[in-house]
Amino acid sequence: MPRPRPKVVRLGVFAVDEDAVQIAWGRLGPGRVEVSVGDDAVELHTDGGPGVRSFHGLEPDRAGTVELVGPGVPASRISLPFRTLAALPGPERYRFATVSDLHLGSRSYGVFNTMREKPQPEEPYTVRMARAAFIEAKRWGAERLVAKGDITHHGDIANWLTFRDLLDEAGLVGEAIPGNHDVEGRREIDPNDALEKVGLEPIPDGCRWFDVPGLRIVLVDSTVLDVRRGFVHHLHDVVREAVGTTELPVWMGLHHHLEPLRWSYFYPPGVRGEHTSRFLAEIMAANPNAFLSSGHTHRNRRREVGSVVLTEVGSPQDYPGTWAAYTVHDAGIRQVTWRTADPSCVPWIEYSRRAAGTMWGRWSPGRIDQRCFNHLWV
Repeated sequence: MPRPRPKVVRLGVFAVDEDAVQIAWGRLGPGRVEVSVGDDAVELHTDGGPGVRSFHGLEPDRAGTVELVGPGVPASRISLPFRTLAALPGPERYRFATVSDLHLGSRSYGVFNTMREKPQPEEPYTVRMARAAFIEAKRWGAERLVAKGDITHHGDIANWLTFRDLLDEAGLVGEAIPGNHDVEGRREIDPNDALEKVGLEPIPDGCRWFDVPGLRIVLVDSTVLDVRRGFVHHLHDVVREAVGTTELPVWMGLHHHLEPLRWSYFYPPGVRGEHTSRFLAEIMAANPNAFLSSGHTHRNRRREVGSVVLTEVGSPQDYPGTWAAYTVHDAGIRQVTWRTADPSCVPWIEYSRRAAGTMWGRWSPGRIDQRCFNHLWV
């Protein structure tokens, strides 16, 4: 029987840090492939399926190439150019990570919830994806993990307890912000009651904050009970206090994205643009050094409004399967969005890209400069 010809599909550089690069592919091989960056090389025996691989120990702000050679590569060689991020000035002060939209308890995905693992394993894929992201964040060096909403799929206490167990398993200090799925009408428990029950700090007044070395972290609850859209207009006073009573720069996490236009132009809806503009203006007036990050959309994006940078970071549970790493320096902050690399997760992540007639696989990743970048404080 003739040996299958090797193929490569959706191979590219997904993430860069100041000292690392991550590549991912939808199909590679079958056959032996040597993947190398400089003198660092690893030999893979590919089966023609998806995969993720990272290389560490690189120099900051340096151009490099990931080389793939061997019988599992069409034309025997592929080169992927990249450039590591520049080092931020001054010493590193703190590391934390975020996840969004875990949807613990869900066993299906897609526009009509028709995408499922077959056969159905005892443990839902959402738990497996969250566990992998938490463990990878801890291994990277995160001192804290912030979950930006939709921790559960239907607000069940059992899934809040699963979230707590996953934090403990990874050895992480955790924070959680409610999302629209956590407050839906059929929820079993109010999210603030759930947070107290599992031993985490609630957000009873819609906003809570605390200081870490080099940064104030502000958690904003943009949910309204049983409503999918987000709201912040009732939180102006408390948010202004949170960001304006410190000389530290501010990182703010919330579930809903802040829409740039008066009317929503894609699904799901976030915070209306008419409320966004005033909200951002008050934040900038109180503290020009602010970084806002949301979930909800399951996509990866970045934009800037004046001195404020806003990001949306995707979910570990669907394509491209991400979590975000933040490194704090006195001069600025770095965001690096990583793909979850656990081999038990990658096949599901690749399968989920087919959602919405494969449009999801093109819509969700964003550009590398929207996922991985330095932001200097003014």
